[in-house]
Amino acid sequence: MFVLTLNRAVLKRTAVMAVCGVMLAGAIFAVDGMMTGGAAETSAQTQTVKVENAQDMTAYFTQFGLEMDPATVTVDKVQIPRDWDVHFEAFNAEIEKSGLSLARYKGKQVEKWTMQCTTLNNGEQKCLGVLLVYKQKVIGVYMLQQPSGEVTAPADAAQTAAPLEQVTDDFAATPL
Repeated sequence: MFVLTLNRAVLKRTAVMAVCGVMLAGAIFAVDGMMTGGAAETSAQTQTVKVENAQDMTAYFTQFGLEMDPATVTVDKVQIPRDWDVHFEAFNAEIEKSGLSLARYKGKQVEKWTMQCTTLNNGEQKCLGVLLVYKQKVIGVYMLQQPSGEVTAPADAAQTAAPLEQVTDDFAATPL
């Protein structure tokens, strides 16, 4: 049989340790939320968007006003680096423009889904829409221009694809 006797000093010490533990846990959660750049918001978004096939990927890019070619879809496995240099930080900054972040997936192997974007293709540049998927959930999205290698957020790419208004002859000088 086990008997535990507590006096006031031991009880006070235990209560102080419990309060300190709760405060430390709260501080850790607060710092984690600040370091991931609002990953709590993005994790809720990635839970709702699942990609299992080319139609899901096409539908995802359609929300940005981009037309994709489902016949060109490819899927590869890639590794998110554990240690990021300035170039990968800049890459993640472009992904964060879409409300997603790769910070929680450092060192993890993910699927890289690519598909040609018919909206942004021109004679010189080919544009690919890229989704990074972890356990069928979208964790990153970007547009890749080839051969330049320029990476942009889909919303930014869709803005550049917006057609310019055609200038009519209403503003032309009238003959005297």
